[in-house]
Amino acid sequence: CSHTLPLTAVRRTLEPVTTGTAPGGTAIVNPAAVPQGEIAMYAIDVLPAGIHETNVVWSVAEGVGNVTFYNSKDWGRSVIVRGVNEGGFRLAVTVRGAKSTAVTGAHIRGEVLPWTDTQLFFYVIYDANGNPCVSTDEINRWFNEANRIFRQAAMRFTIGGIIPIYNKYDEWLHIGNFNTMTNMCSYTNNTGGLEVYCVASLYGGADGLHAGRTQPPGTPWRGLAIKEGAFLTTLAHEIGHACGLVDIYEINFANALVSQSLVGEQNWSGGTGTGYYPFKQKQANVVRRLLMCPGIEDGVDIPLGPVMGWAKEDDPSSLPSSVRPVGLKALDGQNFMNRNPRH
Repeated sequence: CSHTLPLTAVRRTLEPVTTGTAPGGTAIVNPAAVPQGEIAMYAIDVLPAGIHETNVVWSVAEGVGNVTFYNSKDWGRSVIVRGVNEGGFRLAVTVRGAKSTAVTGAHIRGEVLPWTDTQLFFYVIYDANGNPCVSTDEINRWFNEANRIFRQAAMRFTIGGIIPIYNKYDEWLHIGNFNTMTNMCSYTNNTGGLEVYCVASLYGGADGLHAGRTQPPGTPWRGLAIKEGAFLTTLAHEIGHACGLVDIYEINFANALVSQSLVGEQNWSGGTGTGYYPFKQKQANVVRRLLMCPGIEDGVDIPLGPVMGWAKEDDPSSLPSSVRPVGLKALDGQNFMNRNPRH
């Protein structure tokens, strides 16, 4: 049977930009990408709770054959899909009894992509007493979080080495300026992966920095630096820069609500007003969910496409721009972020 509730009695929340996790695990729900051959969870919040699970029906509206529903279960407030063939897809949701169709109702877009593998080389500065400024346990926590976050982009990492640097404590333990940063990051290069320098502190109070992210691969000082005690997401944020993503800030949005023009067509889940984002969701809150919003400890999302935001921190004259490439796909919707970053 199906419910006969009027449309106004049915609320559906489907968020392409989210930090939610799958029950009992750490996988991020509604990811931009599904690794080929792997599974991912997509979820929609349908109210009232009395609407039965079987009345929430999912379908593959675009990209048929690129994804399939796990165990053929295509109903419920959450479903699991498997990535089959490389390419884009669009999942659509219909709530029986509501005036909704697979074409005009809630939907979410994504990509099936093959895995990429990148090695990370951690260079740890030791102090004058022979102690590392960052412990192996802390490095492993950053590393594990980076793997969790970048699964959304079908990227995974291995540790190529944790290498001590003993004789540079007077120069590199505390990085006071950009020149010192680039000097340190020139310590080695052409490792075949990403170099991550672990220090005690960084100038400007930063938790992490990327030197020369606008420079081509092979530039000697194109490396990352992370300070002791940095946010858990800091390594992932700096890897985002290595992939070509940029910072985005939420300043000056005031009370602007989410809209298709602000969040971007590729990150839109349909509907009018705030669409199928939560009722009266603010754009500033969405920006703070993004991995590339600096200084936000729980910002982990890599969206499918670009998002409207500010380019500079605390600078209202830095006008918002739809050219903030903070997601898996570039502005034209075709070019992807660099999923094979190297220094």
